[in-house]
Amino acid sequence: MNLKKFIKSNGWIFLTITITGCLFVVGCGKKQAQPENQNGGQDSSHTASGIDTTVVPAHLTDSTKINFALRMKVGDMFRYKAIIAKTASGTFDGTPSSEKDESDWYFSLKVSSVNKDSSITVFLQYDSIMYRMSSDQNSVNYSSNDTTTRDDPNYMNWNGLLGLKFPVTISSSGEILDISGVEPVADRIFESRKQDKSKLAPEIPGQVVQEITETEIRAVVGHIFLPFPGKEVSKDSMWTRHSSSMVDAFPANTTITYMFAGFGAGRSAKVNSTMNVAITEHQVGDSTALLSLRNGSVTGTSAAELDIDRGIVKSKDSHITVSLDYSAVGRGKYASGKGKIKKSISSEVIIQML
Repeated sequence: MNLKKFIKSNGWIFLTITITGCLFVVGCGKKQAQPENQNGGQDSSHTASGIDTTVVPAHLTDSTKINFALRMKVGDMFRYKAIIAKTASGTFDGTPSSEKDESDWYFSLKVSSVNKDSSITVFLQYDSIMYRMSSDQNSVNYSSNDTTTRDDPNYMNWNGLLGLKFPVTISSSGEILDISGVEPVADRIFESRKQDKSKLAPEIPGQVVQEITETEIRAVVGHIFLPFPGKEVSKDSMWTRHSSSMVDAFPANTTITYMFAGFGAGRSAKVNSTMNVAITEHQVGDSTALLSLRNGSVTGTSAAELDIDRGIVKSKDSHITVSLDYSAVGRGKYASGKGKIKKSISSEVIIQML
């Protein structure tokens, strides 16, 4: 963390805006363990859940019990549109600032293998990306269809995604285990900025890969899969998942509670969820800055429609609100810097199968 990021105009808003799409994804922001047999034997005779697809009842009523699971076969293809919209406002030492942004993501998922450990691996491919941002400082209007910006380093974090296939492995319980293939995106970013990767600090390439993985891939595709309870459930059944997360620079624990709200049209299940985030450390710092949190809250709700035959999300609408009030004090050569920061942020993520 660097205090200059918090004092620089609008930087303090952007830092939180980038995380809100990720919070409703279990395990977002932390590296996941590599699944066994991911690159091993492909076995298309297994379902991703390890159970026979015939367990899905043909006739559905409010009293029907179901075991949610990924039930896909190699070659299955799904196309989606994701809309991520965020609004932020706040003050830095009483000076107001605001920002709005919205992005549209068109992408496909193709099942490449059903693994012996009951996980599945899909290839994620982005077809097009659009981004619009306006603030009291500047504005951005980007489209991947605009060939005149194809080599612009300012947009390479999006343009660099196009034309690539990213293997994503999902466990039988519906949680993302691994995302790979991101290194070429980082290479494109360095090339567009005419940076020799070999001359960068050793940790920089890995940090760029990790940031792209979380903000441009997991925060989008993570909404397509729901963590399952691992047992038969009926209407009004609930289950919970816990994970670690970050709110700005503050470590936190995220709890998401899911409820099976009943069956919908077209052999779908309605799954609603609520999210609560407990910030675990209220004072954090390094050699450049000390941040002290006075008040902070993060909450969210989500409503999803799940394809019960294949275990994948057909549609989803998530809302997250963030409120933070903290101070920043510089250290070392930044010792003269300090400020009081307040933020209010709202985010919506809409997923629609095409």
